[in-house]
Amino acid sequence: RLSASVQWSALVHRRVVADFLIDTPEIYLDRRHLEAEAKDPTPVSEHGWQDALQAMYPLKINQFRIRKGSLSYVDSGQARPLTLTAIEAVARNIRNVKSDPDDFPSPLTVSAAVFDTGKLALDGSAVFLRVPYAGVKGKAELAGIPLDYAREVASRYGVTLTAGTFSGKGYLEVTPNVTIADLEEIRVDGLKADYTYHPKTAE
Repeated sequence: RLSASVQWSALVHRRVVADFLIDTPEIYLDRRHLEAEAKDPTPVSEHGWQDALQAMYPLKINQFRIRKGSLSYVDSGQARPLTLTAIEAVARNIRNVKSDPDDFPSPLTVSAAVFDTGKLALDGSAVFLRVPYAGVKGKAELAGIPLDYAREVASRYGVTLTAGTFSGKGYLEVTPNVTIADLEEIRVDGLKADYTYHPKTAE
């Protein structure tokens, strides 16, 4: 469900902008979707999603919230989908009411449950309307991610995962021009895994 209204706090800065809320969205992806997208002659960066999003409402969007969202990804032959649930996200100042244009003007917070028992947290900032796609930076943290959910994906690389959890934290920055992952800490607990070497064969 999508709700939109005037963001009254922005009127102090003499801007008439909107507050968007998406309630309980469910997003589903599978490997076929991604393979089909890769074959699309028009890349994602040229689909103009920024214009489509803003065309939904007569006012420019300045605050965007997601409440109780979920995302599922199914790989080929996968028994259990990779899931994010209880997704809560808040992005403010998208129209840059208060900041310089070259900054990352939008404070952004995201939290979610990963594969039922793990946790994801992002505390940072973003520039959402940058073309061809948005830029995000901030401190990211993962805790208690069960590795066996990635069993089918890992098997393509000769790795058999049967147990273990992953945790990590650090600084992340992704923009059209740069990708930085400055990892402060990585932790794996209770790992049970095997690696099977397969020599490369002819096509």
